[in-house]
Amino acid sequence: DVLQSSSDGMWAASVQSAAEGGAAPLLRIWHIGEGGILHCVSVLPCPALASVHAAEFDQEVKHIALVGVDRQGRQQLRVWDVSRVVSGGGDASLLARQLSPDWDIQCLKFSPFERMQLVTCGKENIRFWRVKEGHIPGRSVVLNSLAKQATFTCIAFEFNKLGRPYTPPDTPGVQQRMFVGTSKGKLLQLSYIDQSVQAVFSLHDDAITDICANEGCLVSASVDKYVRVWPLDFKSFYLHALHDAPVAGVDLSADGLQVLCCTADGSVGLLDLQSHSYTDLVHSHRGHISDLALSIVFQELATASTDGMLKIWSLMSMSQTHEFCIPEDVPAAIAYHPSKRHLVAVGFVSGTLRIFDIDGPAMLHELHSSAQAIVSLAFVEDGVKSGSQSRTQIVTCNAMGSLTF
Repeated sequence: DVLQSSSDGMWAASVQSAAEGGAAPLLRIWHIGEGGILHCVSVLPCPALASVHAAEFDQEVKHIALVGVDRQGRQQLRVWDVSRVVSGGGDASLLARQLSPDWDIQCLKFSPFERMQLVTCGKENIRFWRVKEGHIPGRSVVLNSLAKQATFTCIAFEFNKLGRPYTPPDTPGVQQRMFVGTSKGKLLQLSYIDQSVQAVFSLHDDAITDICANEGCLVSASVDKYVRVWPLDFKSFYLHALHDAPVAGVDLSADGLQVLCCTADGSVGLLDLQSHSYTDLVHSHRGHISDLALSIVFQELATASTDGMLKIWSLMSMSQTHEFCIPEDVPAAIAYHPSKRHLVAVGFVSGTLRIFDIDGPAMLHELHSSAQAIVSLAFVEDGVKSGSQSRTQIVTCNAMGSLTF
């Protein structure tokens, strides 16, 4: 349910929620090896927690922080020392914990400016925390009217990823600003040193889901499906990209030249800030894949999913080439036409049979063949010649086991 990587890209943390039987959530720490191969190096049970909804590594990958809810419904903030795990010399140990029943936490970040400092945000609050002697005492930012009915969703710091892991407060020329996004599309600019709000900017028409920043720009992602790149005076964005689904996350490369974008439908893309080009890296379904079909003729794979999408994939590159959306229905079975006609037949939960022309791309036919869900279908040749070819029919099987030609 939670997946987080370290800033150096070498480590990842995942959290598996508690099972219905009452087993504790499990925190797993992974080493990311050559070729992106993951190797689990440590498993930490969290028996005091019922669920975990955020995790974060510090800059040096020596500590990891979790925020979750215990079995009494109270929020807890916990910090583990994972330095021995990372170095290969031992196990992780719990360093500090803090109950936070009065403060909602939806996002947490380790400070890049000071060791063992955390910043969190959530419903009507932004807080600074210090890990000290087994506890994590905190202090709230004075928000006044800005906190009223506001949910603060994400945090970013103005700092250079290629610089030192920590930038001391007295470093000349460093402003040490941080930014917090809101569910109303606003962005708060804060002074890290004073822990106070300096300015408020309007960036999106809907909730900001994620932000990332460096010393030259800030990138914002939103439910409105836009990713926008802003100069730090926020007078106007100088680049944006519209996606097909709400954008769930963004991250800047260490050199600040590329932005990785991921969306709620499982797609991942790369925005190049120099060429202004956008490259699709990954497409996926949001729901379970209910059926798939293979075409040797066209070297393709077709998948049908409970998210209402029919997707076509190239077998050579495994990249998506086409997609069809039937929002009012759910596809359940799929089959390719057996000849060189580039068609797929799809059976739906409503009992409707639809034929799609992939080259069109378009829907050619729609037939209401059953009152029950179509669970399987196939193209068959009936032996009747039409010119030089046999005539092809479709047989469907519904949830009651009835066959229809």
